[in-house]
Amino acid sequence: MKYIVHAVFSTDDGSGSNLVVWENMYLIYANSIEEVELKTINICKKDEASSQNNYLDGKKAIYIFKGIRKIIKLSFSEYDDDLYDGRELTYNKYEVDNINIIDDMVDGKTVTIRIEPD
Repeated sequence: MKYIVHAVFSTDDGSGSNLVVWENMYLIYANSIEEVELKTINICKKDEASSQNNYLDGKKAIYIFKGIRKIIKLSFSEYDDDLYDGRELTYNKYEVDNINIIDDMVDGKTVTIRIEPD
């Protein structure tokens, strides 16, 4: 079975403020949720370990794996390996206070959204 896993990382530059959060999505092949979690944690811990000499805005910044936010089983058949151009793999659902926020988000402006747990 194929899954998309949303893994959350933060960066720590030692300041304790304005933390940058990364949500990386990984394609994972596994036979159970437990295997998905184990494989994802191993991948993310390797990514974390390889980031010990990274810099963000000119400051040393450590990339820290915070955990798995969401696991999505891909909806197409496990026998369908045709990952063609344009195929939808996953989605995110947000809530916003008004329609203008959607336009601002699409235009790349800073917005506030609510992400509801699945």
